Order: sequence, then structure tokens, then C-alpha cells
Amino acid sequence: MGDTYLVYTEIQRGNRWECIDPYLPKLNKNTGQTEMRLLTTYENGSRSYFSSTYDKVRELGRIWPDDLSETLQKLFPRRHNEDPSWQQYYNEACYVVPLQALKDALPPTGIYQYHGVYHKDAIYAFEHGELDELYESITPEEYKDLPEEMRKCYQYYEWNSPWDWPDHFKTIIERANVRLHDWREFNFEFEDPEVRLVFYRF
Repeated sequence: MGDTYLVYTEIQRGNRWECIDPYLPKLNKNTGQTEMRLLTTYENGSRSYFSSTYDKVRELGRIWPDDLSETLQKLFPRRHNEDPSWQQYYNEACYVVPLQALKDALPPTGIYQYHGVYHKDAIYAFEHGELDELYESITPEEYKDLPEEMRKCYQYYEWNSPWDWPDHFKTIIERANVRLHDWREFNFEFEDPEVRLVFYRF
């Protein structure tokens, strides 16, 4: 069973932080009662696809501080449990990263993570969403050894994996910006606040 990763957006107001993710009503079909649930900025349920992203988060961020927003303190009440095992759990599972740090970490536009010589059919399938990644690149030596007609079936290609941390960061940044835009709509008289993201893995 894979881990689940949750991301929340907080802004700084004076000397305290506030979570700006909204609540939505959730109806319990068994009791007929409604309870309010806090939405996440981003959620990912795949350990294999998000683990490299979380490693990057740990590199850029720090463990959960004591000044979490009141909303998130209520959401994770065991954060302040005196049991050392709970403290260790949260120190390993929870990180806070400034939104700007995610933006600064992104590679420049036009810089690709992977490159190689691939079959044109594989490139076509990748670009049209039929393949998640390109797997079989031939070496320059192998390309030179191919018959002339076979060489026409291959080309040099640069690409980014949709499962690596840069693409995940872009998605998280976009969604955090949506939260910030909504906050500005209701708080236009205030200057732009500092923004940070709270990552929680369980």
C-alpha cells in the first residue's frame, strides 16, 4: 500500500499563520448528517510516483514548526503529543516549505531531465499520452550500426517525466496560486502575504 501525500497552503498575517484552503460540506449517507471537511491544495496517493518529489521537499523545507495555523493544529492534534514516538513520526512525515522555494527550485525553461535516441513511434506515443515514460534509448554507437533505412525510424529527443519532481512542483505551485488568488479576491485591501506549503505524508 502506497503512502498518501497531502499539501496545504498557509499565509502569514502578522506574527501568525492562517490556512487558506477552504472547507466543503460532506454528507454522511448513513447518518444524514453533514460535516465540514478541509480541502487540500494538492493530494497524491502514489508513493512510487511522488517519493522523489517528497525527497526534494525534505531538501528544501524543515520539519513542522510550532506556529502552524490553528486550522492545521486542529486537523493534526497529535502533533503536540508528548509521546516521543509521535514527535518522531511528525518530524519525519511533515515538512514546511516556502512557496518561493518551490518556484526557485524549478529548472530553467527548456532544460530537460532526460535525452536519448528513441524510436519515433515511442516518441509519438509519449507525446500523445499513450506512454508515461520513454524507456528504450539506443546508444550513438548502436545508431551508427543501424542500416540507413532503420536510422530513419529513430531520432534524438529530450523530455521530462510527468512523474518527477519538477512537474509535481509545477502542479502544486499552480494550485497554491489558485488558493492565493481566491484569498486576494476577498482580502484585496491587504498586501501580498508570505506563503508557505505544509506537506504531510501518511
